[in-house]
Amino acid sequence: MTRTSQARYALNLRSATAVQASITALETEGNPSPASLKDSMDKQDVDEEVFAQERGRINQLDTQLIEILQARVAVSHKIQNYRIECGARRSDIPRENEIIRIYGDALGVKRGTALAMEILKLCKI
Repeated sequence: MTRTSQARYALNLRSATAVQASITALETEGNPSPASLKDSMDKQDVDEEVFAQERGRINQLDTQLIEILQARVAVSHKIQNYRIECGARRSDIPRENEIIRIYGDALGVKRGTALAMEILKLCKI
């Protein structure tokens, strides 16, 4: 074992010992151990009815989102077909950039932009 390896091993060993000492101190001060916390969480009564109601609400919202997306796809296809018939490009890049900006402003740049890009992709002919 090289000196560097020995030093790393000693540091890791000291860190592990310090963590164990902290856990022991917490347990002896009357604080529950991580294992006993998990056991108590497993034993808690969970109101399954609340979960079922909220999951039902999510299902309703998902159904509405799908219906809205299907309507958006249909309208987008009509617009694209009309643009093509008129000799224009199928896509309107400034309009797509505006949509991306709107979603980014509403949902945060990273997530909103990603969602807008997927919706625009979904709506392409």
